[in-house]
Amino acid sequence: MLRPRCRIRLRANEGERGAWDEPRIVDPEKAEVIGTLNAALKSAEAGRLAGALAVATKGMEPVEECACLNEIGLLLQAMGKLEAAEPLLRRALEDREATLGKRHPDTLTSVNNLGLLQHAMVKLAAAEALIWSALADREATLGR
Repeated sequence: MLRPRCRIRLRANEGERGAWDEPRIVDPEKAEVIGTLNAALKSAEAGRLAGALAVATKGMEPVEECACLNEIGLLLQAMGKLEAAEPLLRRALEDREATLGKRHPDTLTSVNNLGLLQHAMVKLAAAEALIWSALADREATLGR
């Protein structure tokens, strides 16, 4: 089975401190909204980002939209914009659970990604619970 991919291609240049400081998103089919989304990513302003994401992901299949939310959340995390990444990674997880089920490998990846974000935010109890949950469910689903 092919894994869903985000049609929106994420590009970033590594900055001096290792943070991703120049996000650029390229999608020939959505050229008119990409500038808005790129600007929203740079600022990571919640309302601006939510609006731009809604336009950018309009018309996508739910599974593909989840992949995009996950990728953009990870990009924001790599940029050090942890608070902006959290709602995207949470939404990707919730939507994947609803669409694919709790034990689908992509859902488990989202659980793990959210756990790693919680760790980066020094929310260690939440991080530990998510990461152990992802591991246990992955082993139950895929084996050791």
